[in-house]
Amino acid sequence: MLQGRRKVTVALAATAAFGTMLAGCGGSGGGSGTSSGTGGTSAITIGNWVSVSGTGFAFSAPQVKAGVEAAIASINASGGVNGHKLRLDFCDEKFDPNQEINCARQMVKDKVSAVVAPSTFFGTGSVPIIEKAGIPEIGAQGLSPTVEFKCSTCYPLGGAYSWFWGADYALLKAGATKFAVMGVNNAASKGSSELAVAGLKTAGITSIRTVYADTDATDLSAQATQAISGGVDGVIITTSPQLGPKAIGALRAAGYTGKIATITDVVSQQAVQGLGSKAEGLYLSSLVSFPNDTANAGVTQFLADMKKYAAGQPTDTLALEAWAATELFARAAATTSSYSASDINQAMKNANFSSSQAPVYGGFVVKGVTPPFPDQPSLLHTNAQIGQVVNGQSTAQGDQVDVVKALMTWKSSQ
Repeated sequence: MLQGRRKVTVALAATAAFGTMLAGCGGSGGGSGTSSGTGGTSAITIGNWVSVSGTGFAFSAPQVKAGVEAAIASINASGGVNGHKLRLDFCDEKFDPNQEINCARQMVKDKVSAVVAPSTFFGTGSVPIIEKAGIPEIGAQGLSPTVEFKCSTCYPLGGAYSWFWGADYALLKAGATKFAVMGVNNAASKGSSELAVAGLKTAGITSIRTVYADTDATDLSAQATQAISGGVDGVIITTSPQLGPKAIGALRAAGYTGKIATITDVVSQQAVQGLGSKAEGLYLSSLVSFPNDTANAGVTQFLADMKKYAAGQPTDTLALEAWAATELFARAAATTSSYSASDINQAMKNANFSSSQAPVYGGFVVKGVTPPFPDQPSLLHTNAQIGQVVNGQSTAQGDQVDVVKALMTWKSSQ
């Protein structure tokens, strides 16, 4: 057990480019994952990579590293994992495909027990490296689905499936029946749009219009008018974070008063505040609990850990995902007595954590779960939490939902 630890702590190819919008098989068992520590007790080394030095339009999220570090500090302060302290092996990915490969090689060289919440924007190069070494990848967003949803040592979140099928589910549950999907004419947004359409069709919806703006567009008024023509009552936005708020503003300026949904990584809380009244009522889909959902025990602990160990860093979904992945690693590691990559991989394959044990995820179960898409055997966790902007705040609306299962059964449940 964790000593003294809190009790509650479609087309796959089309989605492969989604990661850029937001900015080999099997192998040996790997190394020990432990190194000499104080008092004769070895430390357990876990890895993480994310860009902390990206500039311009390059993705940079130092809060991801801070989330991992805050979780490690809190776990260690509570006695570690079975008496073993955790330590971080970090690599600055710099939003560069070659550097991401270097980060994966660093994890192999340093014989980490697992890599938690890595930013796999260029995962087709990096993920096979850690998979070949038998190193588990835990709690990544699933930004490179062509490899992460097939990788034998990967335990990702639902990626674009959870995000955009979650947006579909939010609007269906709110009563929308005639839909438009508003995106940008690039591979990333098109892939997400196609996935959103696939989710709606899975639920039995056939009235769907798709509208794309040019990649360099600054004015989306024409696309907004086209999207809402003909009595549309639900609009899903799949643009970049730069254009998401503009799309919402254009829809409202065109007189649209109906329902709009997107994902937390397209319209952040900061963007919500910038939109003001235009964002009111907006539905949002998140891979984890909303960071202001303090009714969730995991969120409460996350906020306390960030305040104590990472003061000043953003407490957004990116930081929460990283914190939760580290917590999930610790909970899995606590079920075994040795901590090599192969040991942790086996512990994850046996994972069966309830929502009280992994509250930020709404539970995390692998053992016995059948993947919803047989050609994507590692797409095992397809939960999302739906929120809505109320009085200027992105607020959770209920618990996490398996949105893929929900859409697959939607038609028969009505």
